[in-house]
Amino acid sequence: MQLDRIHIANLEVQGILGIKPEEQEHPQTIRVNATFWVDTRPAAETDDIAHAANYRTLTKAMIAHIDQGNPFLVERLVQE
Repeated sequence: MQLDRIHIANLEVQGILGIKPEEQEHPQTIRVNATFWVDTRPAAETDDIAHAANYRTLTKAMIAHIDQGNPFLVERLVQE
């Protein structure tokens, strides 16, 4: 199966990130760039939005993950 790339660029999310106590006290802006690989053939073949990837759902999932996770390191957030 061939997958197509969807890229969400420069999504700004407020979240807690950092190892210093002062970094963990206040949310900071985290800029997210993410690539998703999806099968877009059903949407292309039917021209039906119901078969298309939902960018809003992807974006909300990323925001929720950052809100709930509160990792200390950027490296951990990237791996998740």
